[in-house]
Amino acid sequence: MSIEDGMELDGDIVDSLYDPTEDTPDKIDLDDLLEEKPKKKKRKVNEKKLGPNDIYFDETGAENQTVPEQIATTEWSPPPSFYDPTVPSIEQFPYVCMWLDSSLNLGEKPKEVRSTSHLDHVSWSRTLSRSSNSGVCVDFSHQLLSEDLSEEVGTMLSFKINTNRMEEGGGSYKERFLSALKSEPQLSQSFSPSPVSTEGMKLFRWKRVTENPLLSVDDGKVLDLTTLYDEAEEDYLGLTYSGRKDLVPDLPKALPTVILCFDKSEGVSGLRAKTRPEHLKYLESTGAVIAAGPIFSVDAEEGEAPIGSMILANCVGVAGGEDFASKDPYSLAGLFSEVYVARYNKADVSGKFNAPNKYDPEAVDVVDYMMGMDGGEGERFREEDTPWLV
Repeated sequence: MSIEDGMELDGDIVDSLYDPTEDTPDKIDLDDLLEEKPKKKKRKVNEKKLGPNDIYFDETGAENQTVPEQIATTEWSPPPSFYDPTVPSIEQFPYVCMWLDSSLNLGEKPKEVRSTSHLDHVSWSRTLSRSSNSGVCVDFSHQLLSEDLSEEVGTMLSFKINTNRMEEGGGSYKERFLSALKSEPQLSQSFSPSPVSTEGMKLFRWKRVTENPLLSVDDGKVLDLTTLYDEAEEDYLGLTYSGRKDLVPDLPKALPTVILCFDKSEGVSGLRAKTRPEHLKYLESTGAVIAAGPIFSVDAEEGEAPIGSMILANCVGVAGGEDFASKDPYSLAGLFSEVYVARYNKADVSGKFNAPNKYDPEAVDVVDYMMGMDGGEGERFREEDTPWLV
């Protein structure tokens, strides 16, 4: 007879399961049950010397500087800046260039070049960024997509420029930016044999708002702020959000989208500053903003007024991006003269955090191979050489 899971047995059946020929104790000796079990060996904890920013925490989270077996946690500090103290603040706003292939007036050639030059583009980006004396760091490269997501139709590039990093004089910040831009493979191959022309491109500076956590949502996510934010506690409920898939609706549809808006040149004096608090409150309320900030002319000087806004947000289709822009208080106040909306994919332009191939430890990154960084230790890319890449 076998007993199955969930079976209920009556007393007679239970009695029949015992073998009367077996010796069974009349009583249980509690001393035997309570006999001390062998002590488990303590797990060895690597001891770490306390640094100036290290703090030990006990199980309750309280600071404790006396227990040596606890694990030290080090305070996070931001990576070193690509800039140095002598760089004017206006020059610390990245230069951005955005173009559609169709706006270059080169027929089908840009489309043909784009289909074969992606690795060249990524290799070029990494070479500039990893060089400690190029004076250029490619901040991001976003490939603009057609409305049906079937093909790439343009590019948006962001450059950090610091001519102080160049071994030889590199001219002005703007000149170094244009020099780097015109060396980009997709552009140079599309225009060849003629020099690259920036006519038809959108060139500007971007000052990203960095101090607001609600304007730094991950790509593809939309936060339910009514659940995430506790007004009574004036705090973000990180534990409530963690792992909650219902707070990330329709991931395949809410895709990264660029919304580029240019202000009217006349009749809007003071309107941007007046409307900015409402604008920021609106951006926070959407729970969809990846990054946002005002844009400036490439020739802007210190203290000059913005000429528009650029917002990267997770939107459902191009129509969703247009709807997002139309509800912006800036737009409702009549500030904008032009609005461009496009979805995009990100290119891996740093390569700093490439995961190793666990199935083939000897495999090399194809772009690093193109760059000649696939050989011995002396030829490989070393992260410590470019701490500004994040």
